[in-house]
Amino acid sequence: GNCIGFDISCNSSSGGFNEEGIEIICARANSVGDGTEAGRNVIGNTGEEGIEIDTAGECDNLDDNVVNGNFIGFGKDGETNATIHDDCVELRRGPNSVQILNNLIGNCEERGIVVTGDDHLIQGNDIGRGTDPDSPDPLDNYCISIDGSSNEILDNVAANCNTDTPDASVQITAGSFNSIAGNDITSPIGEDVVDIEGGGIGNLVASQTFRMIVPGDGDLPIDIDDDGSTVNDEGDADGGCPGETNCLHNYPTFPPVSPTDGCARGSAGPFDTVRIYSKTVDGLDVTYNKIGKGDADVAGDFTICDLDDNEEEIVVVGTATTTVASTLDAGCPLNCTSEFSVTEQIVGAGEPAPTDTPMATDTPVASETPVATDMPVATETPVATDTPVPVPPTDTPTPAKLCGDVNLDGETNSVDASLVLQLKAGLNSSLANESNADVNNDGVITAVDAALILQFTVGLIGEDALNCG
Repeated sequence: GNCIGFDISCNSSSGGFNEEGIEIICARANSVGDGTEAGRNVIGNTGEEGIEIDTAGECDNLDDNVVNGNFIGFGKDGETNATIHDDCVELRRGPNSVQILNNLIGNCEERGIVVTGDDHLIQGNDIGRGTDPDSPDPLDNYCISIDGSSNEILDNVAANCNTDTPDASVQITAGSFNSIAGNDITSPIGEDVVDIEGGGIGNLVASQTFRMIVPGDGDLPIDIDDDGSTVNDEGDADGGCPGETNCLHNYPTFPPVSPTDGCARGSAGPFDTVRIYSKTVDGLDVTYNKIGKGDADVAGDFTICDLDDNEEEIVVVGTATTTVASTLDAGCPLNCTSEFSVTEQIVGAGEPAPTDTPMATDTPVASETPVATDMPVATETPVATDTPVPVPPTDTPTPAKLCGDVNLDGETNSVDASLVLQLKAGLNSSLANESNADVNNDGVITAVDAALILQFTVGLIGEDALNCG
């Protein structure tokens, strides 16, 4: 319930100050705002960050800090500009497990939210708009910037980002197994919406809406390695791993027109998850709304019906994401999302047309059930010969400890990474050898361990980078 950087009105500046509005260093389990109006902090007119949470190189992590429901860069009315002369919210030098929830963020001279570290949750924030979306409050840099792994960026609204030097709205500079899902993201003029860089793998992008303002020829809703659309290669065997972000996973392809049954059809990688987006053009702006999802079969073919937005004819595009059942991109077995397809498909309106039901013919009178012939007498069951007495097995040698080899097959590979992820997701309850799973030796088994195993598998790191203790 504090007003920081304002006079008693909590709208007009008090003259501001030169450093951060709130700074937390090497302290855990703090709450900045409690998600209620009464508990809201109003922070603005700062010379540096609005909120900074930092290890300062003096501690291991900053677990369980929560920033919830604050106005950052605005007065208490949510509209009065109160400039933050740096990042609005910054997590620095590797703090872990911080939650940034439901904040109103804008008027940042740098980034809206910048994260360095792993396992953070960024959810429900409204960035770059203020309470009056028709009066934008732009940012001079990215709305969200991530440098780390296993972060979740969920259900945020982001717009008016990077207005000073146009670039993408959301950026992953480095890291693996980050999830960007359920968001409504608008690009700056003539730029990508989401850029994923840095050679990481397993980055999932499944946002609800991508909106592009006057896109240029090379601009994309999702751009891998920030170099424009990457042409598909046959069989997805372009050597995208190691070294290339999300293994340059192929996007799905669509024939131009689908049969008029309300379903989208095309081809992707075997067992890929395909997300279908409607594409609408309004003047110079293009919007993509997620309207359906389904899985390709073993041949990579998919048919996805029950589209949310096809009450009339629509144009659809899509993305392809690897699953643990995928047979391609072995270096990227889970959540590697492609760029958007370059081919489009026109899908007709309505539900799938029912097949014609044939007119029933007269039901024939059943003939008499024939009398069963005598059942043959079963032959006598032969007497079993003496079962040989088993030879006692020799002592099985205990397998050598191979860091990352959780199924004890003698190799550390993508199968082990998948098993670790399934354990984290609750899909299995144990591993054949859990002592081989904690490859960063931090005492817990997480998606970060899976990411390290995959990076070792594809040659991004060496064996000496795995440490099971």
